[in-house]
Amino acid sequence: MGCTPSINAPLKSPTNVVNPEPMKIPKEEINQVLPTRFFENALLILLTDQPPTKIKSLIDQFRHVMPILRIFDAPDACYTFINHIQDEEIFLIVSNEHKEFVRRINSLTQICKVYIFDQTSQNVSNTDDRNSKPNIFQNSTNLYNQLRDAIPALLLVQFVKEILSRYKFENDAKSRFTEFCRVHYAESEEQLRIIDDFDKAYRPQKALYWFTRTCFISRILDRIQRRTEVDILYKLSFLMKHIHIQLVNYHDNVDSQSRNMSLTVYRGKTMSTDEFNNLFNNSTGGFLCSSGFIVANRDKNVTIDFLRHIITSYSQRIAVLLEIHIDPTVHTASSFTLLDGIDDEYQSKTDDICFTFSTIFCIESIKGSYTFSFSIWVVKLVLADDSDPQLFRFTEPIRSSEAHSNPLAYFGKLSIDMDNLDQAEKLYLQLLLDKSAISQPRRCARIHCAIGHVFILKNELSKAIEHYQQALEVSLIYLPSDHPDLIPIYSAIADCYSTDSNRILARENYEKGTQLVQPNIQ
Repeated sequence: MGCTPSINAPLKSPTNVVNPEPMKIPKEEINQVLPTRFFENALLILLTDQPPTKIKSLIDQFRHVMPILRIFDAPDACYTFINHIQDEEIFLIVSNEHKEFVRRINSLTQICKVYIFDQTSQNVSNTDDRNSKPNIFQNSTNLYNQLRDAIPALLLVQFVKEILSRYKFENDAKSRFTEFCRVHYAESEEQLRIIDDFDKAYRPQKALYWFTRTCFISRILDRIQRRTEVDILYKLSFLMKHIHIQLVNYHDNVDSQSRNMSLTVYRGKTMSTDEFNNLFNNSTGGFLCSSGFIVANRDKNVTIDFLRHIITSYSQRIAVLLEIHIDPTVHTASSFTLLDGIDDEYQSKTDDICFTFSTIFCIESIKGSYTFSFSIWVVKLVLADDSDPQLFRFTEPIRSSEAHSNPLAYFGKLSIDMDNLDQAEKLYLQLLLDKSAISQPRRCARIHCAIGHVFILKNELSKAIEHYQQALEVSLIYLPSDHPDLIPIYSAIADCYSTDSNRILARENYEKGTQLVQPNIQ
């Protein structure tokens, strides 16, 4: 499906849940655990008997993902702290000796996701009911990776929509994309002919036709869905914007009777066990976000036959039936449309419905089924409403002034937050080839600084220094040599030399930065 790992955020408090009895805690202890104010949307809580000094490396890993970390060794104090959190999402890690604590906090809607960290258990069994327990980890790296990917992954694909709806692409975007494709399909005469046809005949109003046509575009989009490679996504983003606009226009122009019909559509997908667990383990009540366009079918039998055919050839994979429910009385955004009759060249696929990229679904249930002569996991999804308060809180960072003033740089920042440094590097290097970056010194300097930061994180200091030097040269085109905005660049260069034990050049650049600090001390 090309989805990000799900975020387990309760949509509403269940009506049949019995609230736990209030904890009896001394007033002075309550005052110690009450927060004053947080400046991030999420925080991490660790409940363990281990003293912090013995698990320092683990704590450092967690803080790299979420700087706001609170550690408790007393369940009652931990419960009280959680119960007083009002606005932030909580990721809770519970050590094995406190796993019974999970039952106490089942009714607390502040909890985004719960993890049990168990280094002693050698076997973690799965049941058909994937709601029966939280995620269980025996390895700190696996737990770290799940935490790292949870929030940035959802923001990354959501921010794609923000970028494409606001960003003005260069006139040569199509030409640069086709040249890129010619290089990669140089040995395929068939695809080269289609690429030439696309280059000559493509128009924005025909974007949906090219998306539904089986050719190089569908293959590249499929790769983006599976890998979320931002540098390739950037090359194809002009087409994605046109497809999105065309879907919205078709949705807005259909008759009101069709638009107000409730629909259930189906999409078949096969996954490895790891992929399935990553997306759906303990995810009921959470969100699932698609990283690309999704085509589903109104005929369940067609989808079942497709899965049966695939599983026959790949029996080691898991068959997943996505059952997507659309309620027009709840869902207000025009993120999908029926494909029948929208194009003369697409008449044969009359039962298909297409969802735009970054569509978010609520996961209602995940159940195993054996009624189709082979094993299938049926995942019931409900199209999420854009005004859902839980969803709104998750995506709040991408509506900031920082994100909107410099969207592509923020896109790279999200890749860095996911520790996907190679992808961030590819995106920034790709941006340096963009005419809009080359022609704007300020933007070019920011990109060089961003690449320098990526190379520092990758411990490739010589490359980092090279890009910071280029940022300095470009900055001097539009800034006087004594401008305070040059201080961070000199400081970054000096830090690189210092880390590389080149004290002479480190001191030289520190002194240059210091000379600019004195006249701009305020």
